[in-house]
Amino acid sequence: MVNFSRSRRISWAFSLATIFCLMCRANGQSSPGANTEETMSLLRKLADEEIVSDDRFLGKTRFAIDSKANSVLYDMTPVPLGLVFSDSDPLSIPMEAMIRTEALKRDLQKSVPTENFWIIPLANVQGSIKKCVDLLVHLKGNSALQKKEADCSADIAEQINHLDLAIQTFAKDRKSTLIQRPVERGPAVGYKVRVSIEPPRARVKFMTLLEYKKCINSHTPLTDQWNDMVEGDVKLIGRYHYLAEWPTELNGPEEGNFEIREPGAITFRPNAKH
Repeated sequence: MVNFSRSRRISWAFSLATIFCLMCRANGQSSPGANTEETMSLLRKLADEEIVSDDRFLGKTRFAIDSKANSVLYDMTPVPLGLVFSDSDPLSIPMEAMIRTEALKRDLQKSVPTENFWIIPLANVQGSIKKCVDLLVHLKGNSALQKKEADCSADIAEQINHLDLAIQTFAKDRKSTLIQRPVERGPAVGYKVRVSIEPPRARVKFMTLLEYKKCINSHTPLTDQWNDMVEGDVKLIGRYHYLAEWPTELNGPEEGNFEIREPGAITFRPNAKH
C-alpha cells in the first residue's frame, strides 16, 4: 500500500532483448525491416496511450492559441530521457520525441484544423524518429551506440528546428505573440519527495510506468529494469510502477502504481491482513 501526503539502469543487453522479442513475434520470423516496424508500432502505441492518459506531464499541451491575448503558445521542450524509459535505454530518444510530436499533432489538429503549414515539417520529424529507430535496431553491438544516439538526437533536433520556424512564421503572419518555452538544461527535473518504507529495510523497487508498459508489451523480463527506492528525500515526477518485496508474514510481494505531481511525502507499507 502506498500513502501520500501533500507538501541508468536498463542495460544495452536488455535493449537488444526488447528488439529481439519484437522481431520474433510472428512465429519466430521477420521480414527485412520488420523489426523496425514492430518497434515503431510499439512506440506509437505507447505514445498514443500517454498523450491521452497523462496530459499533465508527458502528454501535456504543446500548442494552443489564446484569441483574447492574441498569442500562440508553443512548447517543444524535451523531457529528460530518464523520465521516459531510462537514460541508458537507446529507445528513450525516439520514444521521448514521439510523445512530444504526437502531443503537438493532437494540439495542432484541435487548434488550427484548417491550416496545413505544420503538416510537412511534422511529418519530417516523424521520419527522423523512424530513421532513428531503424539505426538503433540494426546495431550489432554497443560499440557504435554512442555515435548512433548522437546522430539520432541531432537529426530529430534538426527537423524540430524546421518545425519551430514554421510555427514562428505562422504566429508572425497572424501578428500574434509567440510564447515559446526555452529548452531546459541541466539535471532531470523532479519534485522533492520524502520517502518512508515501513517496515524499515524492506526492499521497494520502481521504474517509470511507461518503461513497465514497454516491458509488458514487448514480452521482456522486468528483472534488470528496477531501481531501488531509498528512504529520505528523492526527486520524482510523473507516473511509476513499484514492487514492494514484503515478507510472507506481511502478505508477501505487492505491485502497483503511484504518481508524483507535487512536492510531498510517500509511504510504502504492507496492506493489512484480512
